[in-house]
Amino acid sequence: MNIVSNSYFTRRAISTAVLIGTLSLLGGCQHENTSTPQPQAEVQITPPELPSVTDRTFTFTARVDHNEAAGSTFTLRQPNSDLTITGTVDNDRMIQVSIPVGTTLAAPLQVSVALNLDTFKYLSQNVETLAKVAAMKAASQQASGSATAEINAAAIAEISLQTTATFALADRDFNGMLSDDEIEHHHIANTEGEHQERMRDLMVAAEVARQSPAKLYYETTYALMVDFLKDEAAKRAFFATNASLVQAAKASLFNQTTPLNEEAEDFLRLDQTGWPLQDQSLTYQEAPWACVDDIRKVSIRNYGTRLWQTPDNQATGQETLTDLILAANHDKTCNTATWRLPTVTELSGLFDQGELNFPNTFPALAQTTQYWATDGADTLVLVSFTNGNAVVTHPAGDASAQALLHSFVPYDVWFNIAPVDTQVDLAALRAAYSQDASQWPSPNISEGVAWQELGLRPAVPFPADNPYSEAKVRLGKALFFDTRLSKDNTVSCASCHDPAKGWADGLDKAVGINGQIGTRNTPTILNTAYYDTLFLDGRSASLEEQSLHPIANPIEMGLPHDELLLKLDQIAEYPAQFETAFGDETITLERIAKAIATFERTIISKESDFDRFLKGDQDALSDQQLHGLHLYRTKARCMNCHSGPMMTNQQFENIGLAYYGRSLEDRGRYNVTYQPEDMGKFRVQMLRDIKATDPTTHLGLFKLANINASNGRVTGLLAMYNNGMTRNRSGNFPQYAAKYDKNFPVVSPLIERLAMTNEELQALNAFMSAISSEIRTDSATPEEMGIQSGSH
Repeated sequence: MNIVSNSYFTRRAISTAVLIGTLSLLGGCQHENTSTPQPQAEVQITPPELPSVTDRTFTFTARVDHNEAAGSTFTLRQPNSDLTITGTVDNDRMIQVSIPVGTTLAAPLQVSVALNLDTFKYLSQNVETLAKVAAMKAASQQASGSATAEINAAAIAEISLQTTATFALADRDFNGMLSDDEIEHHHIANTEGEHQERMRDLMVAAEVARQSPAKLYYETTYALMVDFLKDEAAKRAFFATNASLVQAAKASLFNQTTPLNEEAEDFLRLDQTGWPLQDQSLTYQEAPWACVDDIRKVSIRNYGTRLWQTPDNQATGQETLTDLILAANHDKTCNTATWRLPTVTELSGLFDQGELNFPNTFPALAQTTQYWATDGADTLVLVSFTNGNAVVTHPAGDASAQALLHSFVPYDVWFNIAPVDTQVDLAALRAAYSQDASQWPSPNISEGVAWQELGLRPAVPFPADNPYSEAKVRLGKALFFDTRLSKDNTVSCASCHDPAKGWADGLDKAVGINGQIGTRNTPTILNTAYYDTLFLDGRSASLEEQSLHPIANPIEMGLPHDELLLKLDQIAEYPAQFETAFGDETITLERIAKAIATFERTIISKESDFDRFLKGDQDALSDQQLHGLHLYRTKARCMNCHSGPMMTNQQFENIGLAYYGRSLEDRGRYNVTYQPEDMGKFRVQMLRDIKATDPTTHLGLFKLANINASNGRVTGLLAMYNNGMTRNRSGNFPQYAAKYDKNFPVVSPLIERLAMTNEELQALNAFMSAISSEIRTDSATPEEMGIQSGSH
């Protein structure tokens, strides 16, 4: 509301007051001059109706406190009036928006700024207040006689990490926008001490992720804030296991210095439920802990969870030891029911030359104290460290000592197992597999797994909105092989999807413009027509959607889509080809995508030896390949993921190559869904023509199989599967502080150690050759694709 309309309502209010006063006086005079009181007629005064929306525009101004703000996109909303305005932050990191007529006065504005790792949020004062400030600013500029008078800093909103944390605290339904109820609750809670503390926690967590992006397991820092509000345990674990980064963030944001607990690298302090305390630097008196998790590094053969209960200073008599242990297990102290006395060796690990190594963690322990323990024969003993080394004595009946309870639960660590030669009768196998597939021996399938029998490749599916046409195939092929679709005219789709290399590139990682190396192995386009999702992480739902991504990707082809359209318009041969394919010369992204996708759908497998076997040619498979088929369906357990005609279940699995927290980390499907259960998962690959597309997996580090010519030893991916990949091995199941990380990837339980011999692995590898055919170098015919005559 501006100043002029304020004066108008002030005058109306004064006039109304005068009218009410006059009527009151008139009523009083009548009462004095009349002996009998007369009933007075009620006078209904209707107050003037104040406007509920703006009646003129004003400018909202804000500064974004972020180094990457310039050029970023902002969205300003007011849900009450269905107002949505998008724009770009200017080079001075400023937002200036004209708020239109009809904006609700009593409601605030909500601003969201999309940055790189961050999404900053801001909730303004209500629009009525903003309009008054803008009017006062305009009046001040007018009085100064300059339209370019300096803007009063108080009139500029500051959009910052703090306003974002404040917004997140109000966002109780976690949808990124605030309802009227959430805004009202926010105003009530905003002054509470707990609210301020929670706001600071969110700011610190976001700052840690901003300074160390590898710690950001969310789409943005705002998503991190929201999740930490929903999941207090996740927030506590994050603070506890990133103590040094948290300390640096507090110093940066609030100039707050806190002492680090250097022992937190070895012991995490836990509460009664067995979860880490958020602040590991406080003393026992400030924040008592129920037990500690011993996360000191150990040999893989000794992996497990080691807990120590926090003792008091009281000595315990021998006669009460049993009751003490029973009570701890009955109460499930730290969510554990395996408490016992430590062995002498375990207890000695807390001391060095008689000195307690960890005084901050165990403040009640002392060098001169005697402790209860057990020896190698599980006999009760007393231990002291007065003279340096552990001195063990056998207790008298009335002995008392300090009881420091310990729990150790070992992990099921996997190591390679000895191969087991599973004998088969090849003649019987050939007879069994000569029958219809429905009569084949039952496959080895885990409980609850849906599967399909192996079979012939089905007809190529073409979507209803992009049906097959030869003209689109020709156009798509031209685009696919044209290097002019890249920024520097050096890279085409075919550069990474080379027909001579199985429509892949034969490299570990893809190479794009300027020699830039990608992060993943290039998957083949063979049979991509049959995938439900595209890319190894499934981030695209169709070939049409997928086909445009590499063109604009700065490390692949690097050509922005608007430049692509301008470029193709200027290439003489393309308008005519688009007219032939689509009916007119208009070149659009949608048409480019449809043409390339149509071409890619025509790149399918030719008939393989296994296809001929399925069609009834019993000699199409050698004995070794037939043995491999049987192993594939039984002992090798391949059908759990690679079933059906295309040999994939179209799902996403973690095979143990996420390298979580390490240099080769790839979060896979998680970066699409941001669901912890998807961490490290990738799309299950089709196995048809697998031999033509080595190396495989998203890393591109492993050949399918290498066979030593002298001893027949098989190495490579098949041998890794035989040994259970990396399941239950070092770095691939939660150990140490990773136990408290809900995002830690879990290797698929469908992966098992298989105990196959080298001969069996060779047979399985031979079957991989049987399902691989000669790679076509051009499109399949309509008949090969199962397209009926007359439909193209």
